[in-house]
Parts: sequence; structure tokens; C-alpha cells
Amino acid sequence: MSKSSFDSLLEKLAPSLENSVLVIPMHYILGSALFRLAHGGSYKAVGRRFGMESEDACRAFYEVCKAVNDELSDLFELSTDLKRVVDGFGWISLPNCCGVLGFSQFLVEGNVGRVVVQGLVDSEGRFLDVSAGWPSEMSPTTILAQTKLFSRVEESEELFNGALFELQSGNLIPQYILGNSCYPLLPWLLTPYPISNMDEDCISNFSEQSFNTTHSKAMEFVSMAFARVRACWKLLSTKWKEECVEFLPFVILTGCLLHNFVIKCGDLVPDEIEVQSKDQEFPVFEGKGNVNGERIRDTLACHLCLLVSFGMSVTSEDLNDAKLLIDRLGIMATYRQSTPTSCIWTKPDGDTVKLNSDASRMMIIFEPEAPFEIAMEMFFLFTQVQEVPGLFYIKK
Repeated sequence: MSKSSFDSLLEKLAPSLENSVLVIPMHYILGSALFRLAHGGSYKAVGRRFGMESEDACRAFYEVCKAVNDELSDLFELSTDLKRVVDGFGWISLPNCCGVLGFSQFLVEGNVGRVVVQGLVDSEGRFLDVSAGWPSEMSPTTILAQTKLFSRVEESEELFNGALFELQSGNLIPQYILGNSCYPLLPWLLTPYPISNMDEDCISNFSEQSFNTTHSKAMEFVSMAFARVRACWKLLSTKWKEECVEFLPFVILTGCLLHNFVIKCGDLVPDEIEVQSKDQEFPVFEGKGNVNGERIRDTLACHLCLLVSFGMSVTSEDLNDAKLLIDRLGIMATYRQSTPTSCIWTKPDGDTVKLNSDASRMMIIFEPEAPFEIAMEMFFLFTQVQEVPGLFYIKK
């Protein structure tokens, strides 16, 4: 955290810290708490570094955690800045998306084992909603149903009830969030298609794959956000003592709010981070999906099918299958067929343009009614970079 960010944080927390019973300067109280959170040091080590008793270091830590939760709770901006959130997901081809929902588990010593945290994040990795402290034995469906987020959507209906978004096809799609496969499919919570349900029909299979690819990329936002919280506030990456487990959810919320604060201040967040291992993931939800949820997901999947860009190894069979798919969909498309030294682009009117290239892949770009010049620009972009906002990741 930069000095300017520290000073700004101290100013925001001052109304709470001014009431501290500790006879210690406020910047020492805040500094010692941030040091423990960032390095995971013991109260004895923190006290020795900041010239205070271990008991005072402990009290300072929890006073700062309380102050962060009291004074910075508005940094969970789901209700106050939803337009920014929706606009952000629009840049990655997810119209009217209001966030990505996922779980993370924090380790605890002894029989408790793990504490589960549910987080909703935006496309910048900021937390929009956090619910912490759930036992690891509870199913994701049970946890979801008991959260304030669920209540605000299903009961008070104050969330995700904004304007419908009109897709290029003319279909309307409501506001929604994405969740991984451990959640039930709901009209406002879209989960991926089960792989086992993908049939052999070319069009529907491609549509479902397009959705799942986009969905998978979006889900990385929530896993990366939790990973960055652990990387920045290393106390949360260590096993919590069982006798103090009741305070862990409180500290996790503090870490998530400070994560948002650091991003808002423009400070750099860790890049080299370790994402939670697969063995901590929840099993796939096996219940029946909501009918309206299925309809909304299908509508979005068809939309993504028209926008998706993907790379594949080139064979004559691949090219013929691609042409057949384009003809059946009845949309404009651009092909790129690779040879060792050249690249053939086929325009919608049948004309071809030959470019020098050492490409080893064929790319199909779906873009209804897009000028050929735009397709050419996409080609040059993909020969120089691996990821472009609004398009899928292309493996070279």
C-alpha cells in the first residue's frame, strides 16, 4: 500500500479509531494492524516492531478490522455502481451481466477444517458482495439460499431487476450473474451447460461450447480476486487457530474491503498468485435447472455463438465443417485458412485476399453485418496479441 493510500485510509477510518481506548497514535494502530494482516506475524512480533505490548497489538488489530467494516462497507458497490459493473462485463461480450459468483475456502486448524466464503465480483476483480463464515459441510445451494444476496433478489426483489438488454437478434435478456456448476440454474444465476448434455448437433453444441468458454473465462475473475486477497493479506493464507475461528469471517471481510480500497486507489495488486486448488471445489449441482433460467441461458448462448472467435488446427474437414455451419446459421463470416507461407481470407461475397503469414491455425470470426475491413483489423490484432477485450482468448 502506498503512503498516499495509507493516509487516505487513515482519514476514512479516523471516525472509528478516534474512539480507541489505546493510548497509541492512530497511524501506529492502523500500521500495526495492516502489518499483521499483510505478513501474518504474531502479536508478539507486531508489538515488538511497533513498540507496543502484545495485548495492545491484538486490540489494535481488531479495532482496525471493525473500523474497516464500519467505514468502508460502501466499497461493496453492488447497489450503488451497478452501471459500471454492467458496462465492464459488456466489454467481454457479456451483456447485462451484473457479476460473477463463486466460493473460496479458508483453512482452520483442528476439526473445523475450512470456512466457506461466497463472493460476487465484477470484471475488474472488485468484490460486490461477500458472505463469510459458512461451514464446509453445507452445500452451495443451502449457503446461497441463506445469504443476504439471495434474499435481496428473491424476496425484496431489489437486485437484478433493471432494464432488459436487446441483443443483436432482437431478443431481450434480463440482468443476471454467472455462477459455477455447483449452483442451481436460476433466471438471475446462469451456470454452465453440463458437458454430458451436449448433443451431437453441430449448431447447439457450438452454441453451448461458446457459452461455456465465455463462462469459464469470466469465472476466473472471482478465483483471481480471492487469490489476490490471500496474496496481499497473507494472514488469510495461513491456517486460522480453531479457538479464534469465530473472528475469521470478520477478518476475511476486512481483507476483501481493503482489496477493493487498494484497487480504487490505483495501487498495484500482486500478479504472481496461486489460485485455489481444484480439490477445494464443490461438486456439481445435480438438481433440475429452472425453466426460465434455461431459456435465458440459451438466448445468451446463441448470442455468444455469433460473436465468438476461436482457433483450431487446420484440416480440410475442419474447413468444410465450418463452411457448413456458416451456411446453416445464415450469417456473415470470415475464414482464415493457413498454409506454411500464406493466409487466405474469404470475404462474404466470395472474393479472396491472400496475405503473407506463418500462421498455423484457422480462425473463424462471426460478426453479423460487419464490414470486411473490421475482420481484417481483427486478423492483425490476433497476430500481435493473445487477448483482446470483447473477444475470447486465442492460443497461438
